[in-house]
Amino acid sequence: MRAGHGRDQLFRWRGREVSRLEGFSDAVFGFALTLLVVSLEVPRTFGELRLLVWELPAFAVCFLILFGTWNGHYTFCRRYGLVDGPTRALTGVLLFLVLFYVYPLKFLWSFLFGAVLVNTGWLPADIEQELTARIKPMLTEHDAAHVMVLYSSGYLAVMATFALMYLQAARRRAELALDEVEAYVTRWSTRFYAAQAAVAALSIAIAASGHAALAGWSYFLMFPLGFGYGRRLHKVVARIRASAA
Repeated sequence: MRAGHGRDQLFRWRGREVSRLEGFSDAVFGFALTLLVVSLEVPRTFGELRLLVWELPAFAVCFLILFGTWNGHYTFCRRYGLVDGPTRALTGVLLFLVLFYVYPLKFLWSFLFGAVLVNTGWLPADIEQELTARIKPMLTEHDAAHVMVLYSSGYLAVMATFALMYLQAARRRAELALDEVEAYVTRWSTRFYAAQAAVAALSIAIAASGHAALAGWSYFLMFPLGFGYGRRLHKVVARIRASAA
């Protein structure tokens, strides 16, 4: 089967055309991006415009996280092209979670970047004063743990949904005619998303014990996790291809 343009090196892409399911998903992701916009109103003064510029880092991080989620769904659709009942149901769950996840995502990163900018003294005095007045009532020390539980719960649910989608693809291996490498990548993807969900679960447990800051730092486990899983993936794929040669 000839793969489509832009395929990855590990998979023959079976999703040759954009299905109604994928088209609907793209529309929902586009709406979620609209909800992430820094401000829906045009700034009325230069001071408001300057404050808007200082809020761009938080918007950029939120955009990248949402784009990564969209890209994960896009890759799944291109690799498998599944539109069966379980896949449609899981996609519906994913889209629901994305729409719910937008506001906790924007709230948390807006507060974090605002606090960093205010506490580092990088801002002009008038902007610092206005930004301080904006972020001060957003979050108390007591509420921080609850926010992290909410944020991590959303992340866990999204990653668990991706893991279930790849598990469904693995169950359809024969129908999809997956070769040995593709079957392994599918199983690897299931475990990788499940591992990310586990990190989010760890963050929830830490936040529930009252350590909000430590719950946030726990997400740095994603870096060694991704590096280790990536190395393992390429080693096994190379071994499979060598044995088949």
